[in-house]
Amino acid sequence: MQCSTDQRLQELQALGYGSESDYQAHSTLMQASANLAKKQIADSIAAGSTAFPHQGASNATALPAPTARAGWHSAYEVTEEDVENVLRSNALAVANTNGKSFESMANELLGHLDLDLVEQAALYGDDLDEQTDYANDEIARQLRVMGVLEPQKTGH
Repeated sequence: MQCSTDQRLQELQALGYGSESDYQAHSTLMQASANLAKKQIADSIAAGSTAFPHQGASNATALPAPTARAGWHSAYEVTEEDVENVLRSNALAVANTNGKSFESMANELLGHLDLDLVEQAALYGDDLDEQTDYANDEIARQLRVMGVLEPQKTGH
């Protein structure tokens, strides 16, 4: 059992975490962020618009819902590389690769994602980095639902 614990710590350190508790804290934060983004997207869609939640009500920029304008697409486009990056950043949570590389898995999984939800999530970002973070959170959420990533553990 000790060998397994040492191996786990080495894997966590290779990903930039100092300990299991650091990883769990990060995982909890990411899950809370994903849940918040999901709720905000659902609320915005239900209200008929997509608004940027981080802006105050007085200066919120409301965008028409994607379905409101024919042919409308967000500027963010989901790629296989995005899916591969999410798999790599959640390497310890990948349920089973079945011997496939992350690149191969990303290729297969891209077609199973709800890309509209990922693109809508990206709209919450002010710049490309924030858009990527929101999109990656949504990709990870969908991969958890599909069972590709293990569910995030809550509590310690």
